[in-house]
Parts: sequence; structure tokens; C-alpha cells
Amino acid sequence: MTTACLLAFEDYSASGVAECDLKVIAMSRELSNTLLVGSNQFREFDFSAFAKRITDHFATVAEVAFQRFDVRLANKLLEMMQEDGVVFTAHQYPAVELGTAREVVSRQLRNSGAIHSLSLKP
Repeated sequence: MTTACLLAFEDYSASGVAECDLKVIAMSRELSNTLLVGSNQFREFDFSAFAKRITDHFATVAEVAFQRFDVRLANKLLEMMQEDGVVFTAHQYPAVELGTAREVVSRQLRNSGAIHSLSLKP
């Protein structure tokens, strides 16, 4: 989104969740344009990251369009499961990961009966 907004001269309010320590660099639109024109290395990095995000986005759209939500949620919970079979998370985390609301996750778990067999943090 950042690259798309820079190219379209639109504002973008960024948000994110860090799961580890990280370093962040913020730059102005002017500096970004200067680097895109003047630095092959920056341009290749930027457009490579942009292409990866677009590809990931299309995969997510296809997943949402063609795979049932209960299957997507089950796969996410299996991915999050610890070796002892416990999933320790708030409903919000898989909701964000799957691009839905916390209430949708809660309702799906309640309706499927899975909430009784999973250890979920309220």
C-alpha cells in the first residue's frame, strides 16, 4: 500500500503489528521519488517488495473467495498450535491474520464446538 500510495500521490495511514524487534525508516515522498529515479538498488528493492505484496494480496483474495472461512480458520489454528496441541491466543489475532472481525472468529468457534477443545485466551 505504501508504494501504491506513493506512486498515486495519495496519503496512507500505516499501521502494523511487530512480532519481533525491528528498525523502521520513514521517508518523505520527495526522497522516495529521488531514490526511485537515482538509485537502481533502491528501485529494485522497492519494486521487488511491491511485487511480493501484490502477489500475496492476490493469493489472499483467492483464498477468501474460494475457501470456506471455517477451513481457513482451522488451518490458521493448526499453524498456531503448540507441540502439546494447545493454541494460546486471543480471538483477535486469527481474525486479523484472516482479514475478518474478532466476532466472526468467536462465532465460528462457538458454532463448531471447537471452543471446548481449544485453550483460547479470552
